[in-house]
Amino acid sequence: MKNQALSDENRLDNVGNTPIIKLELKDLDFINLHVKLEGRNPTGSVKDRAASYILKKIISNGEIKKDTVILESSSGNFGISLAAYCKKYGLTFYCVIDKNISPINEDIINNSASKVFNISEIDENGGCLLNRIRKINQLKKEIQNSY
Repeated sequence: MKNQALSDENRLDNVGNTPIIKLELKDLDFINLHVKLEGRNPTGSVKDRAASYILKKIISNGEIKKDTVILESSSGNFGISLAAYCKKYGLTFYCVIDKNISPINEDIINNSASKVFNISEIDENGGCLLNRIRKINQLKKEIQNSY
């Protein structure tokens, strides 16, 4: 049988089909312990489930159209998942991140999202979350057809 690599679209169809394995615990054979390998989700995170579900739902119920810009503030995994699923569904995705994001997640989002806004200004709580949310609210006002 020929080994075929899954295309991005096919890979993303496998969301939620994460393997479950049973752990054998020495001297604790009365315990049945199973674990899900969530890292085996298409983008490596359980957040794939939420991103896929939300986008399918808002597309199918007509809340968004193909020209709607999807906006999200993210510190990493959800932004990565949304970027992948927005690309799958042909949607424009703008992601607001901040200076505290891991370099790997930042690279993935920069290479996957339609546009990325990086917030570096510290807010009144000593982090960047409030300023990321403020940027999302600003974008919602500026981009008429956004979600």
